[in-house]
Amino acid sequence: MALVELHQLSLDRRLKSVSLSLHEGEMLGLIGPNGSGKTSMLHCLAGIEPYQGSVQFLGQSLQCFDDVERARGIGLLPQGCQSAWSLSVRDIISLGRLAWRDENPQKISDAAKATGVDRWLDQPIDKLSGGEQLRVWLARVLAGEPRVLLADEPLASLDLYFQSSMLSLLRHYAQPASQTLASRSVVVSLHDLSMAARFCDRLCLLNQGEVFALGTPAEVLTKQNLMAVYQVNTRIDLLANPPIISVLD
Repeated sequence: MALVELHQLSLDRRLKSVSLSLHEGEMLGLIGPNGSGKTSMLHCLAGIEPYQGSVQFLGQSLQCFDDVERARGIGLLPQGCQSAWSLSVRDIISLGRLAWRDENPQKISDAAKATGVDRWLDQPIDKLSGGEQLRVWLARVLAGEPRVLLADEPLASLDLYFQSSMLSLLRHYAQPASQTLASRSVVVSLHDLSMAARFCDRLCLLNQGEVFALGTPAEVLTKQNLMAVYQVNTRIDLLANPPIISVLD
């Protein structure tokens, strides 16, 4: 089942006639050079950018959902999250429950534990490092339990351990162990192609606002595709653990 379907999605000069489906239980990685349209696509999916074409969520036009309904169904972790006030970590995470009009303590606790920030619940967020703050903002999104979770370059400010931990968490969110939960999906924009190959079910390679390649990591991450889009010669070994993608001299 497709949770989201894009048909001829366009946005100014940033996106050009993008069509694809997001399937339940999958983690889709958006890759491509800077300015290729990754953030613009996420913003369209989140309903915060005007667009031409069609975005269908659960079989209905995204434009048919009001702000509350959309916030319950689609959660966005944007780049550069910051708080204008010195709020506690607990208060930041509780913002994820606004669309549900409750402050469910269990949901907040579960999200904090999942992201490893539960020990800082009573600390001001501005006393944490950049990477720690990013995990708090992810906890805010998780607390809202969206059907579709969008993450825009979530590896920024994270060390190697938490980069892997972050993507493992997002993959688990898309494919929860419990069969009683509603189907969910994750869309994540990444610059690290090795991480994208390791954790994503499918990849969408964008170039100048267009879909250059869409498919499994093995189908998308080819020497020919990377040369055409990134203008670099690469060594690719997707069978290695973890996968290896490196630039050759």
